Amino acid sequence: MSASRDSNTAGAARTRTTPLTSPRSSSSSLVSPRYVRRCLKKGNEIKLSLLPHPTHGVPVPEAPPLPPPPTPPPRPPSISIWELSPHAKLRVQVTGRHCHHYHSHLHHHLTSPPHLHTHLLHHPRVQLLSAENLHGSVARKLKGLAKPGTNWQLSVRVGAYNGGAPLAASVKSSGQGCDEACTCNPQWNEWLQTDLPVCHLPRAARACFTLYAKPEGGGKKGGDEVALGWVSMQLVDHNDQLVTGVHSLRLWPDDEANPIGCNMENVSVYGLEPPVLFVMFDGYVQPVVMQEEAAEIKGMRTMGPPPVRRACHSPVPPAAALRGTAPECMQFWRQLQLPDEIVKIKRIIEQDPLAPMTDLDKALIWRFKHFIVSSAQSLPKFLQCHSWSDRHQVKEMHIMLAQWQPLRPAAALELLDAKFADEQIRSHAVQCLEGMGDNELALLVLQLVQV
Repeated sequence: MSASRDSNTAGAARTRTTPLTSPRSSSSSLVSPRYVRRCLKKGNEIKLSLLPHPTHGVPVPEAPPLPPPPTPPPRPPSISIWELSPHAKLRVQVTGRHCHHYHSHLHHHLTSPPHLHTHLLHHPRVQLLSAENLHGSVARKLKGLAKPGTNWQLSVRVGAYNGGAPLAASVKSSGQGCDEACTCNPQWNEWLQTDLPVCHLPRAARACFTLYAKPEGGGKKGGDEVALGWVSMQLVDHNDQLVTGVHSLRLWPDDEANPIGCNMENVSVYGLEPPVLFVMFDGYVQPVVMQEEAAEIKGMRTMGPPPVRRACHSPVPPAAALRGTAPECMQFWRQLQLPDEIVKIKRIIEQDPLAPMTDLDKALIWRFKHFIVSSAQSLPKFLQCHSWSDRHQVKEMHIMLAQWQPLRPAAALELLDAKFADEQIRSHAVQCLEGMGDNELALLVLQLVQV
């Protein structure tokens, strides 16, 4: 019975969706499903026919033309970040007599009406406001580090990084008292400023915050500082604008800031509620925008190679001279009369990618970059020799990158490492990977996914 009931249901469903007519009837109307049920009950063959729709063949009227797309609103006026030089005066929106009151579930930011000041903007700065939700993971950690009843001094260290490389010396706030149970919310209301000029900020720069605790009475052995949590954030957002205003950052627990770690706040919902750090960046009258550099450097050339003690007219490419495979190549370097530099450059280029480069090695590669521009294997070393805190060197690096001999696809994977956070470097690496075949690419899918 159940099978018959299922068959009846299926037949009824078909009659609803398909124009069915009896083979004996010429009418185009739908036939009652009783014919289908009767055939199913007797086990007879169901004979159905499909008729054309009455509107079949009727020309469809043309749809009206689509309205024109709306005109995008005009882009508000903005300030280029490169205009924030130490010699430029700009109007900055700051607030006077800050009064910040934060509670566990409701945050109030009370301040007097903002007014405008005109002052020199040399370096980026951030105001450290307060910390909350310390009664969870922070309190549990502090209880196990010192004897009961110990009071702690909480401070925050701020650093600016690009691909793991520090852009300036980190700065640290003053200490604020806190009991062992962390029942209070420390408030600093203190401005922290780095030595890096705003106009030299690279596109991938990030600010790293670390919350430290130090016992007041030396309850912990040696009285050393303890890292309670950290967080990092981009200084230039996805709209290519310099960050401004108040930000609440949920900290990652029990560690110091990792410059190449996760570049977002802790969004985990498992375990104890993480502590929250409140910071405020300078606000400007107009948005400060990181402009595209590609149009500016297109067609530009860097300064020529450094002068040598003897002119050289050898037609042999310098990259071949580095490989040293022909007598003519060695003659090229003998004419330069720099045998020590030749040996050092070859040693630097051929060393392991994980081997650190000294400041002298970087200065040597940067000085002779025009001689090794046709050596593809020297590109990863060259990209580590400039200073990320000097936008003029970064611009020169980008110009040289466009002229450099392309890397082999497998060798280009090194440029996707975390220390190469620059967008143009990573785009160059992806272009080199386009020449890789499918079989070879399948072997590197895991590495590419990790990138």
